[in-house]
Amino acid sequence: MLSENVHSYLKPELKRLDELMREIVAGDFPLINHGLERLINAGGKRLRGIIVLLAARGNGANAAPVEQALETAAAVELIHLATLIHDDVIDRAAERRGEPTLHNRLDNQTAVLIGDHLYARVIHRLTTALERLDIIAALARAVDTLCQGEIRQLHVSKLETPLDENGYLRIIQEKTADFFSACGRMGALLTGDAELTRRLSEYGLALGTAFQITDDLLDYRGRSELTGKDSGNDLAEGRITLPLIHAFKRGAVSTEELTTTPADDIARRVIECGALESAAAVGEEYINRALTALNDYPNQEVGELLRSLVLSISSRNS
Repeated sequence: MLSENVHSYLKPELKRLDELMREIVAGDFPLINHGLERLINAGGKRLRGIIVLLAARGNGANAAPVEQALETAAAVELIHLATLIHDDVIDRAAERRGEPTLHNRLDNQTAVLIGDHLYARVIHRLTTALERLDIIAALARAVDTLCQGEIRQLHVSKLETPLDENGYLRIIQEKTADFFSACGRMGALLTGDAELTRRLSEYGLALGTAFQITDDLLDYRGRSELTGKDSGNDLAEGRITLPLIHAFKRGAVSTEELTTTPADDIARRVIECGALESAAAVGEEYINRALTALNDYPNQEVGELLRSLVLSISSRNS
């Protein structure tokens, strides 16, 4: 759960953020409008948008114009929503945030096209609302990297060598953490502060890595209310994440068993061998990296809020 202090500090902006997201997706096609509005109304942490909004506060004296920050925050949240629509199709997920997934309510083809439509709509909005090619380029590069990570994960079985911890970290940094990094970078770019941009890029990368590791741990712990997706979906889909890699290293599970052994049995052995604890320790390393990036932060109030985001990620382990 995100810090209440963050939500209190950003309360007016977060209210406007949701309004802006609905405004951007509104069009003259009721099927698309209803599908997207329902997903927006289902909520979510708005973590990526929050990072943009906090980064855009700068050092206090050089804060970005609020509307520019909000347009950028809405863009990253809607791009994230588009990726979730596509992820749910790929994963054959039944629910997202307690709601039936879009492809479940409609069909795979329509859901994929709505996701594509959302990507295009966001880029069009940014090009008209902001005269900032650097922001648009940063977002486009982040989506490109994200797609590479998703493709790499889908084709793990075709890699020449088994997926190890370094390979796993590469995948999650491409498909998750780099987007967090882009959120920090884009918010700071709006302030024109080069040093802050560098630091918040590093912060976002570490935070996003810790976030994904924690998500993968929660998949084994059955905390779907925190991840927003079906519990156990990673293992059921044969997805190799850090807990499973650590179980391989401990000899508790073999790669051959993934196709022959019930997922519940695999999960039990992953938990019993201590793989969750050792994987959590890796996540803690990235928690510490994110906190280090905030040392001597030039805006003390915002720095404390950014730290609280890090600690809220850490607390999701329990």
